[in-house]
Amino acid sequence: MTVGWVLAAIFAVLACTAAYYDVRFRTIPNRLNAGIALLGLAVTWYTAGSDGLLWAALHLALALIIGMGVFALKMWGGGDAKFYAATAAWFSLREFPSLLITISLAGLVLLIGWFATRKLWQGESAVGLKGQLPYGLAIAAGGIVEMTVRTMQQAGV
Repeated sequence: MTVGWVLAAIFAVLACTAAYYDVRFRTIPNRLNAGIALLGLAVTWYTAGSDGLLWAALHLALALIIGMGVFALKMWGGGDAKFYAATAAWFSLREFPSLLITISLAGLVLLIGWFATRKLWQGESAVGLKGQLPYGLAIAAGGIVEMTVRTMQQAGV
């Protein structure tokens, strides 16, 4: 197993942990988001040097600005905005469009599933489905897909 796959697996575990918190508790801990972001920047520095670190830091900053804008519109929670930025720290700024599109598509699938499930379970058994959409699940899924695609490309698969 190459270093790229090990790093992708670490990212996937962290992303799934954030998604779990968002689904279970409707919050993503700040310490978890900070850890994901700092580890992402460290990994980027290790794999791409100081230039790569700069582009990843710029991606993080852009993602945080976008995420806080979406939060201000009350479409995401604050944890989702921070999780999106933390995820962006693992990717170069040139990967911004593909990451954003993949997360958006995962969000669309999540939204369709969310409404379909709520429609099917309209009774008291749907208590866990009331409230805010756990968009951290879509951020995690999109990040994992992008990380997998990138790692496969680097491995020549």
